Amino acid sequence: MKALYAIGLMTLSFGAMSAQTTEVWGKGSVCEAKQVDDIKMREYRTLRGPFRNPNYLSDTSKHMKRALLARLQKEYAEHDKFVLKSTSSYKQGLSEATHGKNMIALEVRAEFTPVVQCAEGDKITAENLDGFSNFALVKYSHTSTAEHTVELKLDTTDSPRRLTRLDGSILSFTENSVLGMTLGTHYDQFIEQIGRPSLDWQVGPRQRVSLVGRYIALFFQDGQLVGYQYNDNLLPMSLSNELEFFDQQESVKLNVDNAEISLRSPISSESQQAALKTDLKLDVESYKKTDTVNEDKLVGVSVGEVFTLVTPKPLSCLDFSTKNVDLSGRNVIRFYNQKSALNVLTGCNQTLELASDGSVNRVNLRESFSLENTALSTLEALLLQQQPWQFAGLKHTDNVEKLAQKGTVSRTKREAEFDSKNWYGFFSLVDNKVVSGSLISH
Repeated sequence: MKALYAIGLMTLSFGAMSAQTTEVWGKGSVCEAKQVDDIKMREYRTLRGPFRNPNYLSDTSKHMKRALLARLQKEYAEHDKFVLKSTSSYKQGLSEATHGKNMIALEVRAEFTPVVQCAEGDKITAENLDGFSNFALVKYSHTSTAEHTVELKLDTTDSPRRLTRLDGSILSFTENSVLGMTLGTHYDQFIEQIGRPSLDWQVGPRQRVSLVGRYIALFFQDGQLVGYQYNDNLLPMSLSNELEFFDQQESVKLNVDNAEISLRSPISSESQQAALKTDLKLDVESYKKTDTVNEDKLVGVSVGEVFTLVTPKPLSCLDFSTKNVDLSGRNVIRFYNQKSALNVLTGCNQTLELASDGSVNRVNLRESFSLENTALSTLEALLLQQQPWQFAGLKHTDNVEKLAQKGTVSRTKREAEFDSKNWYGFFSLVDNKVVSGSLISH
């Protein structure tokens, strides 16, 4: 017996300019379902505010929906028609005690049923995604089941060892130890003990910076750990929001003069004076406790050599037109995003998400990074060397007419949908000039 669905008002087609059109049918449509399992998908982002643009969250949600649908088309290419059974979207405020200030999580979920055919209905393009999923962001409560662990999701094919848990003791830092490792620990021991880093950057011929999560940076020179830095704002916000995020259930403890202080907690003047007698360098911010009393809080710490005086080697620029990119001999920053997919940041403000075979799944062409609240030592010097993006003969601020020479373009005032033999995605426009873009490979 054929399964029929009557659950939509309209039909969504995306990738409409590609050779194959993928359709998503909604309420009111009667469809013949295929005898296959339903498909559940989600897009998840953690973001740090405050957000100056009042439309930032809604724009981010919109891009997440597009990313989800683009994945549906790419990952389930054996189907060309789907019924959208359900969608939901969530906004969650994250605890300041465990995640830092102004952190929120956005999540978009959808469930699809592949179908053979559906009754005729109105179709919309990818430019009108809100037409099928214009739901309000709602808040939900978050409860923690782990009291003394930090869950690190490092499930990746090139990881020599997966680190899944850190107990509370390993989050206690001192003037010569971090994550249970003392200064002088070799990089290979770090990989053996902790697993592959979340971000890896060869700063110079002898210097290397590795991040564990978004907030802990380890500094290696000649293969040995020579310093570390903890701060909620190590990276520019736009880059930090892409990096994998570890659900930290208890705060980092700093041992100063035989006393334990939690980061983001008040710190006495006596403890600050005690730190001055050690190799600890504290980052302290003053908050208004009452109308007449201010309170100092510890928001960051660094220990040892953190390459403040090192001039970083510029990153390599890449100009490519297909998903096959040769990164051998290229100086790039490697990092893992929230899907645990390997990414690289180039010297031309390009972020490439790589497949397991090294080909490019996705490319983000970005505007210059903001240097505001970028605490990671020597990173500011690197970002000042970055060049505007380039891609398949197109450059930052080229006229949109040049984009039309590279493929098929359907545009509005602020956005251009782009499709070519090798790429599909969207470019943001300002005064008819392309300023940024996000593309997936065919």
